[in-house]
Amino acid sequence: MTKQREIRLGFVDLGDDAYPDASKVYQLKSASDISMAKIPFPDGSPEKRLDLTLISLFIEDLPDFTSNNEGLLKIDINTRNPQNTDDRKEISSGVEFEVKDKNYAPGIDNRGVFRNIIFRDFVNLGLKLVEIDSDLSETYNKVKGIVNGVEGLETLDVLNGIPYLEVATGLVDGIINVFGKNEDDVVWSNLPLLDVEPGPGSAFLRTGIYVAYQVSNESENNEVNHSDLVYKDGKIEIKDGVHIPGGISNCLAFSVRLRSFTPKS
Repeated sequence: MTKQREIRLGFVDLGDDAYPDASKVYQLKSASDISMAKIPFPDGSPEKRLDLTLISLFIEDLPDFTSNNEGLLKIDINTRNPQNTDDRKEISSGVEFEVKDKNYAPGIDNRGVFRNIIFRDFVNLGLKLVEIDSDLSETYNKVKGIVNGVEGLETLDVLNGIPYLEVATGLVDGIINVFGKNEDDVVWSNLPLLDVEPGPGSAFLRTGIYVAYQVSNESENNEVNHSDLVYKDGKIEIKDGVHIPGGISNCLAFSVRLRSFTPKS
């Protein structure tokens, strides 16, 4: 049995830069670092809006017997109904990929996943990385073709309405139930809590770039820490002077943007 891997959340320290400069190398810090509290948070009503965009997905290795990987990244998040903010929903989006070991998955760069997620105080962010078995690949591609043909599924916008979100979530959940039902296929299954005012050791919710990384690599089972990693031009790299046998582990960089939200009266 293949156990699910532990992941942790890092945060890219941009210093005084409002946006990352492609020519610069940026350090990572823990998403629970106390310095995160100094990052501004939107004023206004208790409800806020969140946009989530994928920046890059690096696959060191998935637990298969080849160097070619086909998989699905499922992202869950909780939102509130814009027409009734007391009504909470969990929605899901799925991003499929094909990539060789130790490469970045094509088609992930700057891919919008969620728009106008409405929340109060915190969000639960579910990250599930699922490998598609080679013997199910043909069936999976047929299902994938159907899902890709549904307009509006690539980026889920809460302001388009809850019924549409529920349809999208049902399709993604159905794929996971079929193609991720074996424990060996599920590489990540984590639910980080991002909080406006977190308790000690918990992750802050702020505008910026987060990095979810596996705490040990597949090839050598060596530990990977946020302090070993840097961010440059959308990619995660090992810091100069640091040697990790086997290299960096599976990791995902994504951007979060927070804004105010005023419910319609």
